[in-house]
Order: sequence, then C-alpha cells, then structure tokens
Amino acid sequence: MAVTYRVNLVAPGQPCGLWITAGGPGHPPAGLYATGWITSAPVEDPESERRARWIVGVSLAALAHPVLKGELDHHPAWGEEEARRAPRVSTPVAVSPEAWAAALALADVTPLDRRR
Repeated sequence: MAVTYRVNLVAPGQPCGLWITAGGPGHPPAGLYATGWITSAPVEDPESERRARWIVGVSLAALAHPVLKGELDHHPAWGEEEARRAPRVSTPVAVSPEAWAAALALADVTPLDRRR
C-alpha cells in the first residue's frame, strides 16, 4: 500500500476485495476478482527497496465470475465511488457499504460479518 493517511483506515476484520485495473492488451479487464477479509494490521514492508510501502494480511477467495468495471459503471450505488471515478488511485480505496453490497450481489456472494 502507498504511504498515505489511508493506511490508518485499514483494520483486521474489515471486508476487502482484489480490484484489477486494466493494463491494456493481454491483461484482464478492470474489475473485482476476489473478496475476503483483512487479517492483520498494516506494517511497513521490510523488503521494499525503492520507497516506503505498507503491507497487510488478507484472506481472499476468487470469484467464480469477476464483476467487471463495466457492470459497476451502470449501477446506481457505484455512481460516485472512487474506484470508478479514479481507477488508478493508490490503495487502499474505500468503498461505501451500499457499493460493496451491490458488488457482492453482482458477484452472487453472500456477505459474512467476520468481526463477530
């Protein structure tokens, strides 16, 4: 993760997703490819050689059918979401509860509350 105030917003037990930003020909299209949970607090990456980076533990499960950005672009809950408006913004990216629920519904995934 990039070194920003956002690192302090990430905590164990929060839901998370693996979003792939389109990389051009030969790369998968932009969209949500996995969902899961944050499993550890962010820590500075000791192996980062170029610049300070943070890492966080996650547990992810690949979606049977990715939810592509094109599907989300037309969903009302995703109208103002940062991942849609600024797809190359640094991670982590916050998503509203309504937008997350919409993405899970499109992926046919039942949300579970891991914080209980």
